[in-house]
Amino acid sequence: MTKDDLHAFLRSRRSIRHFKPDPVPHDSIQRILETALYAPSAHNLQPWRFAVIISRAAKSRLAETVTCRFRQDMTAEGVPEADIQTRVERTIRRQLRPR
Repeated sequence: MTKDDLHAFLRSRRSIRHFKPDPVPHDSIQRILETALYAPSAHNLQPWRFAVIISRAAKSRLAETVTCRFRQDMTAEGVPEADIQTRVERTIRRQLRPR
């Protein structure tokens, strides 16, 4: 792979908001996590911690936590409450949509 290939690959990333309902195979998750360990880190310490969240209840708790922090950040930035509410509701719908 050339440097140009790598740059093209990295620039092609996109956000995915619609997923297939079937679970990701354990072997695929394992391979992704093993690859992620090679990402650079401060002082080359690789302080990575990963959590694989499968249960609906855990996903719901995570969505609540993320949304709470999202709301705090937008409030601190002075985003109007109506805009915050709209964005928070959209975020919750995305996170909890059946997969």
